[in-house]
Amino acid sequence: MFNVNNLQNDLMVNLNPNFKLKKMKFFTKAEKMSRFENKGICAIILNCTSPSTATRATSAYNNNKKSRIAYQAPKTYHRWFLCGDAMMNPPHTFAIVTHNPQQTCHFLAHVHENSFMGMAFYLIEPDLSTSQVGDYLHIIDNKDLKMFPLKPNARILKKPAPIELPRDSDQTFFFVEEGKTIKLTRMKFNTRTCTGYQCDRHWGKDGCVCAFGSPGNSLVYEFDFGIPVAQNHFNSDTHVASLASFRTMSVFFHNLVNYTSTTTPPKEEMHLHRRRSQIRNMISYINDNGGWKIIGWCKRGLLSIKGETDKVENRNVNLRLTSVYPQNVGILDDENFKKLRIREDFEIPDSALTNLSQNTETTEDDESDSSSSDNDDNKRDDDVDDANDQRPNPYKTGDNDEDAETQEHTDVDVTHEHDDESEEENELV
Repeated sequence: MFNVNNLQNDLMVNLNPNFKLKKMKFFTKAEKMSRFENKGICAIILNCTSPSTATRATSAYNNNKKSRIAYQAPKTYHRWFLCGDAMMNPPHTFAIVTHNPQQTCHFLAHVHENSFMGMAFYLIEPDLSTSQVGDYLHIIDNKDLKMFPLKPNARILKKPAPIELPRDSDQTFFFVEEGKTIKLTRMKFNTRTCTGYQCDRHWGKDGCVCAFGSPGNSLVYEFDFGIPVAQNHFNSDTHVASLASFRTMSVFFHNLVNYTSTTTPPKEEMHLHRRRSQIRNMISYINDNGGWKIIGWCKRGLLSIKGETDKVENRNVNLRLTSVYPQNVGILDDENFKKLRIREDFEIPDSALTNLSQNTETTEDDESDSSSSDNDDNKRDDDVDDANDQRPNPYKTGDNDEDAETQEHTDVDVTHEHDDESEEENELV
């Protein structure tokens, strides 16, 4: 049911008392156009891609036979929003497209300094959907619509939306898992991002889909989360999925915006192991106090087999994470949790970083000189060498192995994601 109290930031919308929410499928039937007034959709943004040119199937309706005639027409999109039909029809999805920056900015008018990834919203009186990708993904052409964002704790699902794998490559399913425990299998940092917040820095600088710029600093943490899954869907009861998210990262900091303005890549490199330990402690605390709300989607891809002309479905489905956030948002104000959240705890100023290695080595030598004269000289040299081997190297920058792994990980994720979206936009009926 529609609830005006679910709207964020005290937004107001003037609607008829008889306003009702419908499935996306309702807006695909031309014979029901006379009933579109005072109707809307409750949806969740799952993904967004940058401008692209694609060929889509457009439908023309005959008033007598109500048949659909498909023809090919090239169309340039400014933004492509993959959405979950949240309240009425999980796990099914649909898409909203805008055709120019003005339409995109109008659509996101109520979302400036927040991420819209994973955001639930109301869409008021959309137009008839006359096009689709494949057999299932219907498209709404957005000309003058606005999204009305809902509060993070708004109850929007009328029925559970667990992880469910699509039956064929034309389908894209979404899921909302609530109160789940997760495990951090790896965390890295990435400074090759945009400075905005709307795209949640999912895909790095090249994949940014922000409509409004923000004067932030380039930094995001990339998480590999172990997500509990049903063994009948996967070969294990845990599936590792990746997510780069400024919003998820903000859970672990007192003031992330201030933190990103003071940190540097060398500092992040030196404190990486400390950050991993701190974040694991906070994840465990949230696991024990309400768990996590996990939003994402999945789609079967197609594989090319050598020697075969036709592609086959990929039976291995990867989960695409959109949002991972505490189920109980009030935990961020919990006093015990506040003590765990990261502050600007750098113990070494920038001016000392360049001299750290030399100073530490001098200290080691001084300690060795003050030791007993009975110590063997060769034994002392070995001890210093061992200490040097174990000491973190403050000179490591973007050219080190860890950064190279981050670059490789980011490039693979971005390419894979856009391949899926390109396949949706170009695999047309």
